[in-house]
Amino acid sequence: MHGANFHETVQATILGVCVKNGPWPFDYGGKVACLSPPRTYKVTDGKVFYTTHAPSMEVVMLASRGRTMPKGSYGYLRLSRHVVSVELEGSLNVVIQAYSESGDITAQGEVCFTPKACNISQETCFLGDRDPKVEVEITVAWSLLVSNRRHLMMNGMDFDELKEAVSGMGV
Repeated sequence: MHGANFHETVQATILGVCVKNGPWPFDYGGKVACLSPPRTYKVTDGKVFYTTHAPSMEVVMLASRGRTMPKGSYGYLRLSRHVVSVELEGSLNVVIQAYSESGDITAQGEVCFTPKACNISQETCFLGDRDPKVEVEITVAWSLLVSNRRHLMMNGMDFDELKEAVSGMGV
């Protein structure tokens, strides 16, 4: 997202895009892309009102046309890119498309994630409306983009506690 102005951002790491149920839809390629529409907000009478500004930038995580998409074990797609920056007060839309032999979009699904400062989110979407339906599960890990120890302390986090928590995750 080169050249974009972000307010407070988090790192979204796409841990997995997995075909859970249904036939493999990517024999002729497809695309996984992330969109993060910039938003602003204003407070009126104690209520927060958000405005989304279009267009949002698309970050392609995987694209393949005319050939099958790289399939890992257990139905996971092998993404060529995993990480995007997202405004904490924004959203992350993940769009998945499957192509036909001629290159047309035969099926599409989309999920919208609400960013978190630190956590893991998982959503499911269905590609197209054919039977049997293809169920795709997307897993995202969220983490703050931290520039230094002072940044952590300004956000009310204890550096040693954070270090201990991260080491306990096997990172």
